[in-house]
Amino acid sequence: MIGRGLLLVVLTALMLLSSCTTKTRVHHIHLLYPAGSHKAIELAARDLQTELRMLPGATITKGPQTNAEANLTILIGVAGQLKGHQLLNAESQALLADINAPRSGLMHQQKDGKALILLAGADVQGTQYSVYDFSQQYLNTDPLRYWTGSQAEAVSMQQLLQLQTQRIDAPVVPLLVYFENDVDELANFRGTKLQYDWESFTALIDSLVRMRYNAIELFDMLGRVEFYQRPEYQSRYPNYQLDKAYLDRMIDYIHDKGMLLQVDMMMGRQLGSLPETESNCWSEHQQSWKDMWLYYLKETPIGRADIFSLRPRHQVWDWPYQSACNEDKTMVFNQVYAALGQLLDQQKPGAIKVCTCYHDGMELFNAGFNPPKDFIVAWSDNGWGEFDYLPKSDKGHAMGTYVHAGFWLNHDVADPYPKRIEQVMSFMYQQHKADQYMMVNGQTFRPFLLNLAAYAESARLGGAFNSETFSTGWFTRYFGAAATPAAIGAMQQLHQAHADEVGYVEILWQVKVLQGFLADTPVRQPGKDEFSVTADRIQPWFNATAPRITTLEKGLQQAKAGLNAAKNPVFYHDFVILPLQLYLDLLNYNQLLLQMAQLKLNAGSDWTGEQGAALLQQAKTQLQLLHQRRLTGDQDSRWANWYHPENRRPNNGFPVLADLEAIAKAR
Repeated sequence: MIGRGLLLVVLTALMLLSSCTTKTRVHHIHLLYPAGSHKAIELAARDLQTELRMLPGATITKGPQTNAEANLTILIGVAGQLKGHQLLNAESQALLADINAPRSGLMHQQKDGKALILLAGADVQGTQYSVYDFSQQYLNTDPLRYWTGSQAEAVSMQQLLQLQTQRIDAPVVPLLVYFENDVDELANFRGTKLQYDWESFTALIDSLVRMRYNAIELFDMLGRVEFYQRPEYQSRYPNYQLDKAYLDRMIDYIHDKGMLLQVDMMMGRQLGSLPETESNCWSEHQQSWKDMWLYYLKETPIGRADIFSLRPRHQVWDWPYQSACNEDKTMVFNQVYAALGQLLDQQKPGAIKVCTCYHDGMELFNAGFNPPKDFIVAWSDNGWGEFDYLPKSDKGHAMGTYVHAGFWLNHDVADPYPKRIEQVMSFMYQQHKADQYMMVNGQTFRPFLLNLAAYAESARLGGAFNSETFSTGWFTRYFGAAATPAAIGAMQQLHQAHADEVGYVEILWQVKVLQGFLADTPVRQPGKDEFSVTADRIQPWFNATAPRITTLEKGLQQAKAGLNAAKNPVFYHDFVILPLQLYLDLLNYNQLLLQMAQLKLNAGSDWTGEQGAALLQQAKTQLQLLHQRRLTGDQDSRWANWYHPENRRPNNGFPVLADLEAIAKAR
């Protein structure tokens, strides 16, 4: 009898335990958003639905109708559309009424009645931030997970319901624009050359939105003039053709995700290009300029843009405007901007206008160049996150910045500089009120994630951005606390190796010039004249490479010390270790060429004798290593061939064995 009673007790306990386990593991969460919501809100709900599947045993539904079966409702939407919603109590309504600043938002858990979480914003973008911040904070979703390979760990319903009321402040900089430029590796990665594959493109947009970039300038993807006119591109991609239907599809996705589209109104594109002769003389061909602008706006996808920018430079090629008809450049661009502004007012009323004072444009603005007052003036850095020129006055314009997370001279290997971003941008905000706009050049995006995220945080927080806090948090998120000091130390050494504004592509130029010197052959830079290499051209380089090598070797040692402690060792290798190795490989090759050049300059028998032959053999071995590292590249197999020399930008070329064979013959 005792045994039977004990058995009944055990069976009852097991049934109760099973029942409790079922109740704690099975949840029905319904994502509710108003009918007629912007597509971006529907897509945010779709993303959250996917990410909530990390909850064990959860059922996730979404839609514009309430679901009575749900035991948790997550209400998503713009405050104005949610006002008076039947599921919201008085406290929630009061919190909702307080959301009014553009791009601000709210996360709130309603305490009484049926479980409800409110994710709302003053507008579409504020609503997005509430959803994506909630996902990052409570579901451990990585905003860059496509690029980092991060995997979120499962969370419990209890963790989800620990949400405390949180206001999401509007970013300090209202317009944060990603500049899509110099993108060859990403555009050549899969499928059609010089065109983003759909997976990469949508992942790019998704990550930008989560980092609070709210606009993108399409540049390369509009068919830039180099793609179909530069010999280096013509030989590699002889059948390049812009796919306008695909371009429209990309613009659809940009707008669906709540981003604005920016386009530079320069006129060197396959969509339609100003003839070279007409591009050099505004006063005689201004009607042709106006006709091309109008054609862009009325007959091409450019007309779908929300922001229109222009640089006071040559309108086909990226170099200073040099008049062929003796014009005053300042007069030309005062007239050009007035004419473009008037046309935009007629064709695109309400559009945002930006004057990008790139390069010589800053000197023009500090003198007599005066675009119309409704143009935001974007002041340009030098490509390395610093400003060589400063505005003497804002002249009554809203001021912003054009900055670089990556630059064409460090295109392959990033120069990581969050500290510089903090110092320089704080100065620009405080001293020049340049906080109304920021455009960030991201190059090929993936190698420049750290700077891209740092600029986004700077735009969000303004002068309150702290690079040390940011960097520690960023590296800890991806690699864990134990590996973070090594990773940060390695990145600091990589930054130091870029001293004096020298990066990977600049070293490729040095390699090209040195090869010309050693082989007695002329050298040509893309778009420029051929020249013979003289000793005075290479002399400044002789003592510059060795210190960079020493710095990178120290950084590589630090980086490798953190690998075993990293929680994501594959991404740690690809983001921290590999860039140091790639840059070091190239510098070691460059150093061997410098040693050979020194022998040749000494004009002794060493150059033609055994010492020169030995250096030449070492260079061949190093070149093989250089190519092998780039071909092997990332440990994450998703990025195989990213660093393949044939996929990179053809600017400044890339060394091959034939170069060394030419040097051997010249000896």
